Amino acid sequence: MIDIVIGLDVHKRSVYATVMENDGNIIIQRNMENNMEQVNKFLSVYKDHDIVIESSTSGKYLCKELLKLNYTIHLINPAKVPEISNNYKKTDREDSFQLADVYRKGGMKEIYIPSGEIENIRSLVRYRHSLGEELTLKKNKIHALLTSYGIIIKATDPFGRKGLREIESNYSNLNYSDRIVLRSLLSDISYIKDREREIET
Repeated sequence: MIDIVIGLDVHKRSVYATVMENDGNIIIQRNMENNMEQVNKFLSVYKDHDIVIESSTSGKYLCKELLKLNYTIHLINPAKVPEISNNYKKTDREDSFQLADVYRKGGMKEIYIPSGEIENIRSLVRYRHSLGEELTLKKNKIHALLTSYGIIIKATDPFGRKGLREIESNYSNLNYSDRIVLRSLLSDISYIKDREREIET
């Protein structure tokens, strides 16, 4: 049975806390600076109780830091909770109250909080994906540039060794400025491919 629950409305510079008993009685509400020393000092007396945090960017960061200190954290998306989604006077104080109140009533669905190892893997995968998108953009720019001169690369992989030799053999067909652009794009592609190999390793 829930005896005490703490709702934390987390922002970049501040954290508003509502400490609530099981019957809905508010023990304390307090606004504080968003730094771990101050937050931990306030929460330390509630170490064994449930803490509810909204899944904002700042909220997720604070969630991870509190988990390191062995707090019991529940992360939620307020848009998925009708009681919080309904129109009410939206203030930091009210938001923290709603988080605690909805949790004590059992009306929330928690968001999965990944382990540190999973977060590391996700970070690498996201970055690797962004590199792939950037690489495609650079390649498309080269295709467009060559096409504007009527140049068609016959190699199966235009950016493999054979394809690059074909591209280089057409430098003289480009004007001065476009040769500079093409060399710069090819240099970018080489750099991105190196980063891809590094991340994959």
